[in-house]
Amino acid sequence: MPTKSASKTRRTTNRETFPMPEDWLAQMRQPPPHPGVVFREQFREPQDPKISTRAAAARMGISNNRLNEIELGKRSVTPETAILFEAMTGFGATAWCKMQMHHDLWHAMQAAKKIKRLLPGEPFPTAAA
Repeated sequence: MPTKSASKTRRTTNRETFPMPEDWLAQMRQPPPHPGVVFREQFREPQDPKISTRAAAARMGISNNRLNEIELGKRSVTPETAILFEAMTGFGATAWCKMQMHHDLWHAMQAAKKIKRLLPGEPFPTAAA
């Protein structure tokens, strides 16, 4: 009968098993571009003749207001919008989602700099009664 090993290996959390935010993103002084701005500046406006916001929104089946807010960086690119952007541009939906994630993560990292850090093992703060 085979014997079990007395020592159990314990996995510790490190960069290989639990990646921290990417270093390049943390070092950026300016936020990564919003995917809506990239869509407008790299795909919609350079067309000859230029495609209007209204025409692009109609082609994608979304409201003009929604596309305008996305292009101004006031609204996030959802996975559904990323699929529509892919259909319009041929640039993969995954890339649009990653752009949005990097943009959001950079802003979250900036906000986190202002939050009191917890030491390992320290309990989470609770709301005062």
